[in-house]
Amino acid sequence: MKKTFLPLALMFIGAVAQAQRPMTAADVLALKQVGDAQISPDGKWVAYTVSGVDLAQNATNSDVWLVAAAGGEPIRLTTSPKADGQPRWSPDGKWLAFVSAREERPQIWLIRPNGGEPEKLTESKTGVQGFQWSPDGRSIAYVALRTATPEEEKKEKEKDDAIVVDKDFRYTRLWTIEVASKKATEVVAGDFQLGDPQWSPDGTRISYTVTPTPKADDGTRSDVHVVTLATKATRKLFENSGPDNGARWSPDGRWIAFLTRGDSLRSFGQQQLAVISSEGGSPRAVAARFLYQPGPATWSADGATLYFSASVRTTSQLFSVPTAGGEPTQLSQVKGVMSGPTWSDDGRALAFTVADVQHPNDVHVVRDLGRFAPEKLTDHNPQLKDVALGRGETVRWKSKDG
Repeated sequence: MKKTFLPLALMFIGAVAQAQRPMTAADVLALKQVGDAQISPDGKWVAYTVSGVDLAQNATNSDVWLVAAAGGEPIRLTTSPKADGQPRWSPDGKWLAFVSAREERPQIWLIRPNGGEPEKLTESKTGVQGFQWSPDGRSIAYVALRTATPEEEKKEKEKDDAIVVDKDFRYTRLWTIEVASKKATEVVAGDFQLGDPQWSPDGTRISYTVTPTPKADDGTRSDVHVVTLATKATRKLFENSGPDNGARWSPDGRWIAFLTRGDSLRSFGQQQLAVISSEGGSPRAVAARFLYQPGPATWSADGATLYFSASVRTTSQLFSVPTAGGEPTQLSQVKGVMSGPTWSDDGRALAFTVADVQHPNDVHVVRDLGRFAPEKLTDHNPQLKDVALGRGETVRWKSKDG
């Protein structure tokens, strides 16, 4: 019996070894990158992006996909040879807006989630960088570079792309556009860089983050500003050396949660999660003793809880903390990196992507925060089952100061 068992065992081991081959450069180029998972307001669908390398065009292309939160075959919603990204649900869930470079400059397009031809919304002369729906779904705020000067237009036509480093910046502007009429209005303009527009719940104000220039080092000098749309009057939310960013409005519009760093909050290098009156004033640290760097917060529907993700050693996890302040509670035990959780309107379901050493990003969903059991909805790299991948190992030790 031993004579029979040993050859069979060796044959089995050999078959496994043959089934998994070393990864090649072609395998790397064939990888699909999954990201930006956006759950629908009713929690039934997840929109996300899938990007891959187009060797023939020497470019990377991305498209918008859909998958049912209950599971099922993913649906490719857009098929443009140019990049489609940033899918965002309208508040009523009837439309998906996304940024597409299918024409000369990136613009916002609208498409029904059940399919059909997309419709172009914006006609930005410089291209759209980011956007957000208004709470009533009638308007969209978006960020675009300032219009080129005649001299800059001349250089563009002549294909003169030479630049002087750290000079002559093309700063960004904040615009709003009415979805029905497609009437666009420039709301905020100045010699600074702005981004991350966030509507107040009543739709009368927009918060945004300002940095002096697009230079990477100036990111540490960011501030949160608020503009009142009726008058276009702007104000700084909080006078601080920075960085202040990640502003998110409370459901009643009375408060803004944001990330800040300053002597008043006794921080040492990393930012803290804080809450401030939307009218201004002094911020209050929500989780003053939290060990890790929190990300931008999401408010619960009743405004009593803030949810945020943070990197924890070699993973990222989801936390909750009372808005009134306290010790954060870790809700997840993800064995990998969780990116960009988004929530359904009722706060019961959330979608995100997860990757680890042996698995690229794929879309996951959680339907019950109490037990936080992620369910994998997609598998855009099934070919990796045939590839031998390295394994990760976590090594821990205590430094001299503990």
